[in-house]
Amino acid sequence: MKLLYCYVAFMDRDGSPKPFRGMSELELNFSATDVYHHDRSSDILRRSPRETPLPDHFWANGSAGTNIYNINVLAGVNGAGKSSAIHYLMDLLNYIYSGCGQTLSDQDRYFRHNPHDNRNLLLFDTNDGLRILDLKPQDDKTRLRLEDFPVSPLFLRPTEAEILLRGMKVINLSNTLTQRDYGLHSGTSERLRNNFIYDCTLGAAIGSDIGGFFPYEVYKQVAYLFEPHQADMRGKMEDQIPEMRLPRALRLKPLEKRFEKAIAALTDIENSAFDVDFLIHAPISFRLAILCAVSYVENMIALLGHSVLTYPHLMTFLKTAVQMNSETLCDTLIEFVNQAEKWLKRVLGVNIVSGSWDKTLRVWDINSGECVQKLEGHEDSIICITVLPDGSLVSGSRDNNLYIWKNNSTEYPQALKGHEDSVTCTALLPDGRLVSGSYDNTLRVWDISSGKCIQILKGHEAYLTCITVLPNGYVVSGSLDKTVRIWDINRGECLHTLQGHTDCVTCVIVLPNEHVISGSRDSTLRIWDTNSGKCLKTLNGHESSVTCMTILHDGRVVSGSVDKTLRVWDIRSRKCIQTLVGHEASVTCVTGLPDGRVISGSGSSDKTLRVWDVQSGKCLQTLKGHKNTIICMTLLPDGRIVSGSDDNTLRVWDLNKGECQETLSGHTDRISCVDILPNEQVKDDRAAKLINDRAKQCREYIKYVLNDPSGLFLQFIQSDMDPDIYELPIPYGHLNSSKCIEESLIKFLDLYHKICTPYYTLDFDWGLSSGEENMLRLFSWLFHIFPRAGENGEYRYQIRNNPKDIYDGGYSCDSVLMFMDEADLTFHPEWQRRLIHILTAFLPTIYPSSCVKDLQLVLTTHSPLLLGDIPRENIHFLSREDDNDVQNIDNRNETFGQNIHTILRDSFFLKNGTVGQFAANKIDKLAEQLNKQRTGEAESVLSTSEIESIHRTVSLVAPGVLRTKLEQLLREAVSHTNSPDMDMLIKQTKRLSKEERKLLLRQLQEDSKA
Repeated sequence: MKLLYCYVAFMDRDGSPKPFRGMSELELNFSATDVYHHDRSSDILRRSPRETPLPDHFWANGSAGTNIYNINVLAGVNGAGKSSAIHYLMDLLNYIYSGCGQTLSDQDRYFRHNPHDNRNLLLFDTNDGLRILDLKPQDDKTRLRLEDFPVSPLFLRPTEAEILLRGMKVINLSNTLTQRDYGLHSGTSERLRNNFIYDCTLGAAIGSDIGGFFPYEVYKQVAYLFEPHQADMRGKMEDQIPEMRLPRALRLKPLEKRFEKAIAALTDIENSAFDVDFLIHAPISFRLAILCAVSYVENMIALLGHSVLTYPHLMTFLKTAVQMNSETLCDTLIEFVNQAEKWLKRVLGVNIVSGSWDKTLRVWDINSGECVQKLEGHEDSIICITVLPDGSLVSGSRDNNLYIWKNNSTEYPQALKGHEDSVTCTALLPDGRLVSGSYDNTLRVWDISSGKCIQILKGHEAYLTCITVLPNGYVVSGSLDKTVRIWDINRGECLHTLQGHTDCVTCVIVLPNEHVISGSRDSTLRIWDTNSGKCLKTLNGHESSVTCMTILHDGRVVSGSVDKTLRVWDIRSRKCIQTLVGHEASVTCVTGLPDGRVISGSGSSDKTLRVWDVQSGKCLQTLKGHKNTIICMTLLPDGRIVSGSDDNTLRVWDLNKGECQETLSGHTDRISCVDILPNEQVKDDRAAKLINDRAKQCREYIKYVLNDPSGLFLQFIQSDMDPDIYELPIPYGHLNSSKCIEESLIKFLDLYHKICTPYYTLDFDWGLSSGEENMLRLFSWLFHIFPRAGENGEYRYQIRNNPKDIYDGGYSCDSVLMFMDEADLTFHPEWQRRLIHILTAFLPTIYPSSCVKDLQLVLTTHSPLLLGDIPRENIHFLSREDDNDVQNIDNRNETFGQNIHTILRDSFFLKNGTVGQFAANKIDKLAEQLNKQRTGEAESVLSTSEIESIHRTVSLVAPGVLRTKLEQLLREAVSHTNSPDMDMLIKQTKRLSKEERKLLLRQLQEDSKA
């Protein structure tokens, strides 16, 4: 099917004229043999033969025939409506295809301009003859008379027109970027290529959610360059366009700096202490997997709109990644993604739980600041809480009981009864059992499922103050009896009693080497060997009771004291390396941040939280807001801090801004404990799906690149010029392996785009110039229209219209109408001159006659080099005078094979010549100056330096008639200056003073004597 003619009269709904972007009417002829004209006054459509009809296969490039029916060009001045004309035509065709008469939504329309308001007339040539579509009501069609038609065309009803257009694919190509394109296509998918209008504009690509324009460009280019069937075409392109350099390899560069920035962003460490040089020396598959796994986390945070400080999993991961082999790394990275997926959900769905002396627990939605659950049952103050893996809670109280609160359950809590005095501390064993300490001097081990006490551990001679658990399951307890005890729970016995402190043990933590460090009211800390029970070192420095401790990610320990200071201890050297001074009251709690900073809370006369740089010892922030002693705090997954106080409130702190973000009020007495309550049920369904889908794709990607089932990454060669760049040679020829390479690359890129948007970890490069890239982009766009699926491993060179993206459910197209808006943009003039030659040579190769019967091109251009290949009757010359209507000018000279100067003047309406405006102004002024010298109208004669300056300017003018004329004027002006006439002398002497005239007369007299 071929489009032969289009006529539009732009009107309002009431039938009055309403120009569209300056066009009152639009008439376009696309036929290769005839010219059509619509006489609006008499409503007659006339047909007459073209002045010079194009012979059959005129557009063939070579000896073979061609399926290119015709090429038409819209040329003219800026603002004449070239782009608007083709955009309206696309709008009109889309309107018809979508069902005439319906109201199109803004998403489906090109210019939000309803074609039904206008007088539209379209003429098609089909296998069954000429077909006319008139969108006016049926009774108006009788007024349209046809003259000079050998066979009267058949009028089409709207439904028939829609069916007719199913066989035509409209392709829109443009190198420009407009807001219109983005507004139209934002939020759409890659189905663009299956739509009736396959939009290849930059705006369509960038506005779609494919995953980034330039990486997606590479995706299409890979499909084009590595497809085995295109090898012959690539060879022909190089033969016919030897100056066009096609790429020889896909160049890929892993962006380690992107990786380092990701770590810095997730850990808040500007200069990461982790050495990532191992990535540079690792195999390409290792680098790809590691970079993309880290990118997954950062990209998800960006897409979900959260500003996140911490990601603790990175720490463990980086320390072990260097020593990993392929199999171990694959398992580790997948576990990394699993943990990251859970963590991301917790960031979005995290709740916190607090215990209070008001005998209640409260569960808080940290994002809304609301109390979502109040847990009542204890008969006295709650002292400690432990969160179980399933999200349930265990609370210990001064009523001697522990209660188990089921996650999201309103049932009465399960009571763990047995202690004879207040429960002070709890901890969870690796096997899921619970251990608790009490004022009754005992520890008890509980089976959570049955709620029974299965063990009572006796030995301490005073009440217990703290409990922690070693990695091997042993329990460490501290007591008012000044001892630390290590318990083997399975045997129910105390293995070691660690003696040395001279006052109550207040806190105990486990070090990375499984030693234990304890703090005491005796102002010391002691390091203990848990195997032998010996004290390895006593750390002195504090001047009063040690109240709290925390361990940093690098193994250093920070302790807080009643002496108002914190001390930083290097466990290896067993020395205090920094003292943090600033609090005005006892330090009550301390927590380490993953970036190495420390945050501490203080007592009633201070009431502040302070953030410390442990390297310099400086206080970075002082957070004020609580009205009484800060008792407890916890670190949220997103880097915020929640603190609980004697003022009965919790506060949520944003450390980036250094301010209180939320105050959680509801408790009626002091808050004694606070913890994170995991909640992986993300309320936002879109966010939950995004997290799940990306994690699934990331796991698939890791397995794909590390296992490398097709051997793709073994074929990448490290560049000799740059070891950071890997090259994959492009197969030139029908290689059996190239199909496998192409499919593997497509899958790799597809997974990569889905995971790494919007922060990419790879840089793709073909090693081409910008013009060569643009040419490659042009052909890869056109090739991308073919489905990637094939039958029996072969490509189906078949173009289809199918907006639903179900390949076999669409309509097969046998014709293509291609619009190219400023297609020559960015091309070198030589390539502009050869663009029609290139298109006619290779479009039939990309779209062979077996899949496209008729191919039409409609171009807009500002290039006179391109018009030299187009017959005059194939060009629509558009002009516009100031604010007047756009006019279609017909009386132009022949352009085919024409001189470029004539085309510039005639086809682009250059009324002021073809010379550059700056040069023209300078030459005009120069000619005027020389003419005045020659005619004696100048106020003064030219000096020697002025003559030299004029001569240099004239020598810059290009050789030709203009330069010859200027040189003649200069010679005449110089000659006139050297022998001025009497009138000129008299005029000049009148300007002299009396003394100057006397000197001139004396000089003349002396010259006459000589």
